[in-house]
Amino acid sequence: MIQCKFNTAGKDMLQNIRHFHNDAEEILFVERGGGVMTVGDHIYPLAANCIYFIERNLLHYSAPDDAQTYTRSVISVPSDFFAQLCALSGYDEVTERLRKKKCVMLEPQDARRIRAAMERIQNCSRRESVTALFEILDLADRQGSSVPLPDNKVSGILAYINAHIGEPLTLDEISAHLFIGKYYMCHLFRETTGMSISQYVLLRRLSLCKNLLITTERSISDIAMTCGFSTFSYFCRAFAKSEGMSAREYRKKFTPIQKND
Repeated sequence: MIQCKFNTAGKDMLQNIRHFHNDAEEILFVERGGGVMTVGDHIYPLAANCIYFIERNLLHYSAPDDAQTYTRSVISVPSDFFAQLCALSGYDEVTERLRKKKCVMLEPQDARRIRAAMERIQNCSRRESVTALFEILDLADRQGSSVPLPDNKVSGILAYINAHIGEPLTLDEISAHLFIGKYYMCHLFRETTGMSISQYVLLRRLSLCKNLLITTERSISDIAMTCGFSTFSYFCRAFAKSEGMSAREYRKKFTPIQKND
């Protein structure tokens, strides 16, 4: 159930691609590298000895400066299984703290222990893998230092978008609120994140919709409107293009009980 890609170097097929995982929690540990890591509405440094905690359906991507030297280990755990493990073992508060931090940095000696635990997950039995996973959570929670967010204009753009994601958003409105020229804002955002503001807004809205589809019984049309889509037909086209299935099919596939709209 717990999968680990240990000590992987070189280009990742999802590198510089904005994505989210429908049914898995991800823990990314960087052993070597530099660049930026976007998790949700925050941009963090991509740096050695940093560990990132990425929830299901949370938009994220890595943008290393040098793909060939970028070295990392990645754990993937099915979301339902992870929730059961944490509930049974009393780790709910630990995981909640780590999800809020999203990124922590470790001292070299603790980073080596994280690396060893990840190697065990790749090579050991299921029971030993669970023990190693809890060791990683413990180390990150007790020994990890929160990584300060960079004080830059792109972080401000992301924060504003996510605070108003359910409302109509225009480039003029965002630039006026942040006192940034519209064309400079668009250039800076694309240069930093690798995508346009409109692409980010669409992906963020889809991510929110996916979460609501599998965690609530609200109608699909209500979810689409709540997440800021101007029309239901536009939402349906965008969702099908992104996921290769309709929102109704997605709900059936990723929730244990079928919900009717």
